Amino acid sequence: MSENSRQEVFPVLGDGRLIGIITLEDLLIVASQPQLEGLVNAADVMRAPISLHLDENLRVAFETMLAQGVRELPATDDEGRVIGFVDETSIAHAYMAARNKGH
Repeated sequence: MSENSRQEVFPVLGDGRLIGIITLEDLLIVASQPQLEGLVNAADVMRAPISLHLDENLRVAFETMLAQGVRELPATDDEGRVIGFVDETSIAHAYMAARNKGH
């Protein structure tokens, strides 16, 4: 994730592995409904686990973000542990670096 961006996807972990994600949008929706305070927990709000594996290319990362309607995704290792995040800005920087390298 780039240094100047804010986190918009929060991983939910079970035994150190990704079991779901909660987006900033999800949290804002819950926060806008004060009557839910104290009644809702992470399991109620989380989405299915969506992540990128280290071996996936930039195109797959970007297409996954578009399909899921998120601007960043956690990156996981072979055991499903979160090892970092990939966001749109990081993809754009990597694309431009690769493009400039070719010229």
